[in-house]
Amino acid sequence: MSRSHTDITAPVKANQRYLLAIYLIFFFSGLAALVYQVVWVRSFSLVFGGTHLAVTTVLAIYMAGLAIGGALFGKHVKESPLRLYGQLELGIAFLALLAFGLARVYPEIYAFFAQGHESDKILLTLIRLGFCTLSLLGPTILMGGTLPVLSRCLSPSGANISRHLSFLYGFNTLGALAGAGLTAFVFLRFMTVSSTYALAIVLNTLLGVAALRLSRHQPSPKDSDASVPKGEEISDRHGLRPDTSFSYKLVFWGIGVSGFCALGYEVLWTRILTLFIGASVYGFATMLCAFLAGIAVGGYAFGLLPKRLWSQGSAAIVLFGVVQMLIGGTAILVSYFLRDVSTLALWLADVFQTSAVGGVSLYVSFLLAFLFMFVPAFFMGMAFPLAGTAHVSFKGAVGKGVGEVLSINTVGAILGAAVSGFALIYLIGIERSLQLLIAINLGWGLLVLLSLSGKRVLSGVGLLALGSGLILVVSHPSWLQVWDQDFFAMYENNRPDIYGDPEAVDYVLKNSEVLYYGEGTEAIISVIKVKGSHQGMNVNGKTVASNMLYDRQCQLTLGHLPMLLHPEPKKVLCIGLGTGITLGATSVHPSLEKLTLVEIEPKALGAAQTFARDNHKVLDNPKLNIVHLDGRNFLLTTSERFDVITADPIHPWAQGASYLYTREYFRLASERLAPGGVMCQWLPLYEMSPQDLKSVIRTFKEQFAYTLMWGTHYDGEIIGSNSPIPLDEETLQKRIEQRGIKADLESVYMGSAREFLSYFVMGSKGFEAFGRDGVTNTDENLYLEFSTPLSTGMPERVPENLAELSRFREDIVDYLSPASQSDPQWSNWLAVTRLYDQAHIQSFWGGKPNGYGMWLQTLEQEAPWFGPGQTLNALYRAERAKDPVLIERLDLQVAGMRPELDTLTFACLLRPKNKVETSLVFVDNQQRTILAEYAFSTPLPPNAARQFSTGVMDRVRKIYEGVSQSMQAGSKPDRGDLLEKITAGIQQEAQKAREDKTPLFTQEIRRQG
Repeated sequence: MSRSHTDITAPVKANQRYLLAIYLIFFFSGLAALVYQVVWVRSFSLVFGGTHLAVTTVLAIYMAGLAIGGALFGKHVKESPLRLYGQLELGIAFLALLAFGLARVYPEIYAFFAQGHESDKILLTLIRLGFCTLSLLGPTILMGGTLPVLSRCLSPSGANISRHLSFLYGFNTLGALAGAGLTAFVFLRFMTVSSTYALAIVLNTLLGVAALRLSRHQPSPKDSDASVPKGEEISDRHGLRPDTSFSYKLVFWGIGVSGFCALGYEVLWTRILTLFIGASVYGFATMLCAFLAGIAVGGYAFGLLPKRLWSQGSAAIVLFGVVQMLIGGTAILVSYFLRDVSTLALWLADVFQTSAVGGVSLYVSFLLAFLFMFVPAFFMGMAFPLAGTAHVSFKGAVGKGVGEVLSINTVGAILGAAVSGFALIYLIGIERSLQLLIAINLGWGLLVLLSLSGKRVLSGVGLLALGSGLILVVSHPSWLQVWDQDFFAMYENNRPDIYGDPEAVDYVLKNSEVLYYGEGTEAIISVIKVKGSHQGMNVNGKTVASNMLYDRQCQLTLGHLPMLLHPEPKKVLCIGLGTGITLGATSVHPSLEKLTLVEIEPKALGAAQTFARDNHKVLDNPKLNIVHLDGRNFLLTTSERFDVITADPIHPWAQGASYLYTREYFRLASERLAPGGVMCQWLPLYEMSPQDLKSVIRTFKEQFAYTLMWGTHYDGEIIGSNSPIPLDEETLQKRIEQRGIKADLESVYMGSAREFLSYFVMGSKGFEAFGRDGVTNTDENLYLEFSTPLSTGMPERVPENLAELSRFREDIVDYLSPASQSDPQWSNWLAVTRLYDQAHIQSFWGGKPNGYGMWLQTLEQEAPWFGPGQTLNALYRAERAKDPVLIERLDLQVAGMRPELDTLTFACLLRPKNKVETSLVFVDNQQRTILAEYAFSTPLPPNAARQFSTGVMDRVRKIYEGVSQSMQAGSKPDRGDLLEKITAGIQQEAQKAREDKTPLFTQEIRRQG
């Protein structure tokens, strides 16, 4: 009995181990493929630029290779498929190594062909296509051949093809998920790009060797026919009708349509979720992992379905149609609930309290991405093995059938990414684009189901329904619109708490105006005007610039500082537009002859137009030449030399932006400076750790012989040159006095040479000392891209960085010209800066100490010429102007748990918000709790607030007296119960005032309580 049992089970167990080994090999193959994809996109972005067009070009070649490989190897795989698979893996490793070597020499070759043609998008695209094809087509063709080869290996006759194809597809995609996560969170964070790439090559090599060894022990299949007898696994004998070839063809083409929609959804969902999750490398990796997880589980789940659900008759075709409609149906739900994503994010944040990454916790980012992407992606994953199984049955050949399905799906994916990213967003916007994709999924699913009837009339009805749906979506912009575009325009992902409930959102919407909203290829950009206050520019849910004092000061410094430090700037390059204030600052200098702007996102121009009053209407300046390109790629391809280069890039925590802070980038900029040229670079002092700051300083200093740093309120502005930079007060004063320059600088407390120079922080020696312990940020280690996101949502970083910079401050006298050094005014420079640094650092902590105002007053008296002190004083005065003013107070004796709570101090305060709004606030002063708040337009009618407050106080006295009289002698009212009654009384008094249309409440802006 024992021997017999062993004889029966041993082959079964051996076969199970063999299958598990195949699936694991394909899992790690998917992991390696995703590592290659990430590294190739990054590497070629450095050569071709980081624009969506350049990235899509690389991805298109990558996926085209997969499509070609699927079709090519699917047709020709015959004997020993596992041995062929091992050879494919070894071939991938070899060609990947060759591609990596080619990528190292491409910058020089690319620059040779592209130089002087930086504005010719067609030529640049052709060059990119040529280079990418030469490098990537070989290894990706071999990658594309792996699935059909392994499918042929595990199911040579087509028996159980559904199960094997499902598990292969699921394991491979699960490997891709692991590759995406490990690359973003581990490999590139703790290893160099080359080491990560080498790891993938080694992995492919090991997989190839393992497959070759496994092929020697491959179990003998029961049959070895290359073809599948029609009807063996999927039979139409009991179906609706014997001839279903048209329906099978619709399934085949439908998997291409499914690929088109899938990549379209991914592009569009990623773009909109970026507003809420953030644009860091971790945010993008999270969204990719969520999408891949759904596809992997869906692909695997199909193999677990009972065969009776789809193997008889035309059930497989029915199931494919239903799956397409489920994709569309779940996509409808995702699109609908995206309007409430901010509320969901805050609810999840209450549940998962952890360190902030991109404004919300990492856990919340994962959950948001999975909640919105996983279910639709699950059905997308199920569609592939379902279509593959049906097509194998229809074609009668395993390798060929799987290869063709892989090819058509991949081609659809290429088109979906390109059309959604380039055309649909521009033409009809993100929400309408998603509805278009939904209509395609639903319409195609309906068409597949109706085709089974065999009646052309019904198929025609399906086509008509599909076409009508597409036309309705495109031609009726307001049809089924559920998103509030103004809310998306205003949302800030680093301040999610201010959008916590409908009332808060309503308040934001009522008191702000959307001046501009644009969904571009590279980013979503909006401009928001706060009533009675400033206007700010948002990029992907993050405020990047505004016309507030401290932001204007930084932007004007980035423009005027390098222009004033160069003796005669004629040719100027500005990288990054933003509000246009920096660009406008350079345009007013009289020596300027040619001004070049490099801006990656065309939609930024419309946003900058709304700041025309602040930027000298620079976009209309005839000296301006605009190039829509990645700034780094422009420096690589241009043959021009510039007197001044000023750069205001996105914060380095944004994915890809750290390449504008690397050694290689600063070297490029240095090489593009004319003799005596000056470069100025923005240096954020927020959302970066002191170690990150040291990294930028060290990296910058390594590429420039002479360096200087200016410091404004929130930011630093660093200067680099290969020639000495004289700081002569008299010369600067003459140049500042010129028309246009003085008006700009006076508005930000820099209106004289002395004020302007007072923002000096350090020079070359200080750079050396400060950056000594920093990590040089390179294209290889990507230090800042993976380090800076860990500091987002941490306001304490600003005072920490200011304190660290204060330790390395230098005496400006050491950098002044001899004539300027003799001025005794500079003798107390270090004493003044020590006092200022102390006050500046303290201004960023939660509460300002007693005497903070005295520090500023002393600073103003002892050094009235010190510009940073004037700025701090102006900000402090503006802050104090918003301090609440006590109107009335009422002390009530209550029963408190502690002696200090025996008195309830009920107070009415008048709190100015801005130029157009004032709030009347009723508070429990001990608990610092707001009981009710009413916002009114300013100015208020004379005595109106006091009259209403007096009425409320009278009502509160009556409430207190009534509660006290109902209690036993000597007892005091309960604090909590009394507060509830008082709050209700305030609301009743306010409602009565509204009904009586009192002068105060006719000016009410926001109703609360």
